[in-house]
Amino acid sequence: TYGPWYCSKHANTAYLIWMSVIDLLPGDDECWAQNMNLTFNGTQVFNASGVDIETISWGSTVTFEYVDPGMKSRTAYLAEAVESLIAIGYVREVNLFGAPYDWRLSPEFNENYL
Repeated sequence: TYGPWYCSKHANTAYLIWMSVIDLLPGDDECWAQNMNLTFNGTQVFNASGVDIETISWGSTVTFEYVDPGMKSRTAYLAEAVESLIAIGYVREVNLFGAPYDWRLSPEFNENYL
């Protein structure tokens, strides 16, 4: 395992890795980068040792409305667009969907999401 000694090496429960503004502060940004790292062996792509990253809430818009759900007032991303669509009759997870995927991977390695 690489990265600073102060980066957590184990988590007892899953947590949102993308994106907490706090994780991008100096010092913590190296831990975030460590967890986001990929290794390519010529044919396959692997997460960093001990890291398992999964997309959540397939079909829901919650994964992209805010960059950091913990700081909604400052990190709105597509929330306004979603609210505008709701205002004209769209309904979340009925006719308004989101399709999260692992953006670190090329389409070749994202076959489960495409």
